[in-house]
Amino acid sequence: MIAAANRDRSAGPTGVRLGCLATLALMVLGAVGVALVTFVATRGDGRIALGTAEDYTPGSVVYRSTAHFFVVRALDGRVFALSDLDPHNPPDRESCRVTFRPDLPPEGTLGDATRGRFFDACTGATYDLEGRVLDGDGLDLRQRAIQSETDGRLYVQP
Repeated sequence: MIAAANRDRSAGPTGVRLGCLATLALMVLGAVGVALVTFVATRGDGRIALGTAEDYTPGSVVYRSTAHFFVVRALDGRVFALSDLDPHNPPDRESCRVTFRPDLPPEGTLGDATRGRFFDACTGATYDLEGRVLDGDGLDLRQRAIQSETDGRLYVQP
């Protein structure tokens, strides 16, 4: 009887398998990589580097998915950042995000060369390219402050 019990135990896995160790190592390496990229992208002081205004085509909208905001360059050269967070979300809830829809007809004051609108799929609200609500309950998209350095580089606080 004891010999049969020992035989059953020896048939099962014993110890950690090589695949588990490799998976754990890849997970740790991925976490370190994300932390390093985040540190480099924010310059270590929390700011997110945007480059310069010349890096953005006039009338363009660029989405910064890792930081959850849009960078808009108006035809007149202004550069501003708009949060992608739906302004209708209750506090501490970030389930609804606004997207940019280049297929929707333009509205607002950025000029005829721009295309698209911001769209909130949760409420159906649309916003012009400056973040002003076009239809809905009157809540505009939240602008994020852009800091400009003397060398022309632009930064946003997270």
